[in-house]
Amino acid sequence: MSVNKIKLYTELSIIPDGLTHTFLLIPFLGDYPVGSDDPDVGRFEELKQNGSLFYALSDEPKEAHFFLLPFGYSFKEEHQTIIKAFLKKAEQHAKKTLLFYNSDDDQSINHQNVLVYRTSLNKSSKKPYEYALPGWSLDFRFHYKEQRVVALEPGGLPGVSYCGYINTETKSLKSYVKKILGLARDTNETKAKELRGKVCRVLQSNKRIKTDFIIRLGFWAQGINNKQQARLEYVNNLMHSVYAIAARGGGNFSYRFYEILSCGRIPLFINTDSVLPFEQEINYKKHLVWVEEKEINKCDRLLLQFHQQHSAEELKALQLANRELYETHLSPLGFFKSLHRHLMKLV
Repeated sequence: MSVNKIKLYTELSIIPDGLTHTFLLIPFLGDYPVGSDDPDVGRFEELKQNGSLFYALSDEPKEAHFFLLPFGYSFKEEHQTIIKAFLKKAEQHAKKTLLFYNSDDDQSINHQNVLVYRTSLNKSSKKPYEYALPGWSLDFRFHYKEQRVVALEPGGLPGVSYCGYINTETKSLKSYVKKILGLARDTNETKAKELRGKVCRVLQSNKRIKTDFIIRLGFWAQGINNKQQARLEYVNNLMHSVYAIAARGGGNFSYRFYEILSCGRIPLFINTDSVLPFEQEINYKKHLVWVEEKEINKCDRLLLQFHQQHSAEELKALQLANRELYETHLSPLGFFKSLHRHLMKLV
């Protein structure tokens, strides 16, 4: 059966120097140039091969269903001039424009007649036209050829993984003085590091939970030159526990959240005013252990409660369901196939 394609109008000539084409142009322009040693090389291969089954480019604005900004959204003044001119042309043709913004930045995007898909945003302040965009790494299960689910003995203890950067409870006198004097910078990255550290310490303090934590010295395995090896350690850590911690980073979203689901594992998800992709149709609370930020001190109890409410067979089935959710809605191709379905309702 043929698929009705969404027709997009764009103008490649307006892509500023130094910027690359946006995600939805990968089926037509190819993947982004990256070095062969990049741990995420090939992450958009499936989208590149099959995305044109659902989308097509149109040379005529009047024939297109939507305008597509051909590069990732930018707040730079020189880029805003280009963006506003493109949006004005879309308005003249009575078309909405699709904007994609892959960034830790969560400041408001204020335009008319747009649909914005962005990685970092806050539910309490998001605009009606703003939606969550996944953060994409490699499809871990496919790339590393790991098809197993974690089998559990009835009554077995829940195992939780984490590999990454956290803060420590130990504070130096220098940092304490800076905080007292108001000289310490309380950045989003600092807050995220403290949040992850708090979750790790609460879980480690509970003897009824098996923790498998690899603590790094900094962002992206700082101090380890071989990033392929660091990535392999990270993936193995995810694969060997049923549960894995998913908490925000510098932006209010988590690459790890999507990586956990790509492995078919169950996120211990810390909700920090978060927005998740297609949350109007996906009941995420059926797929993960949901912990509100204000409940971090009892995240161990919430995990145990969830674990005790599910049999070993149910947890096995949930791992398979989470992998399916990734494939159908959250992988690059899965996301844009689902987006196609949503956009068709607006045509």
